[in-house]
Amino acid sequence: MPSPFDLQNFMQDTYAGEIDTTWHNVPDGEYMAQIKELARAAEMDRDKFNGRDVISAKIRWQVLDDDVKATLGMNEIIVEQDMLFELTGPASSGGKIDWGVNKNMAAKKIMEAFDLHHKKSRTLAQWLNQVAWIEVRNEAARPTANNPNPDPEQLYSRVRKVQPLEAGRNSYLAKQSARAAAQ
Repeated sequence: MPSPFDLQNFMQDTYAGEIDTTWHNVPDGEYMAQIKELARAAEMDRDKFNGRDVISAKIRWQVLDDDVKATLGMNEIIVEQDMLFELTGPASSGGKIDWGVNKNMAAKKIMEAFDLHHKKSRTLAQWLNQVAWIEVRNEAARPTANNPNPDPEQLYSRVRKVQPLEAGRNSYLAKQSARAAAQ
């Protein structure tokens, strides 16, 4: 059955007016968000981490704020959080996440935000679809081996803090009230 799509007509569509060619980032701020995915995980070179066994991963958070969605003209807004997991040994040899003292504090804060830190057993899979309060900051890319001179004008929205939903929301509302009272 032929498709009703007509490439020739599509190519002849006329667009009138200005076209905004600027990417608009998620505004710096605090938001309710939900983990949608743990992505791009890779075992890192031990030599670059002082002999420690480390996995690098990205956590993809969906911002649950209708005002930001409307402002950016998007149905789904995703921001990322870079995460390093220090392991008890090489991942390829069965190393597990090291939950010892002062280890993996960013991961522990996420466990705390989801109230999973009290459970006798927990998995990273339990993070999926959990909701927390996050702080987003727009930052320039850091130099890497693949990109030693990133464009300082290109900003990326990154998650910088994770808190339990109610505690984060209450703190945010208190800050808003204090700002309003100061004006």
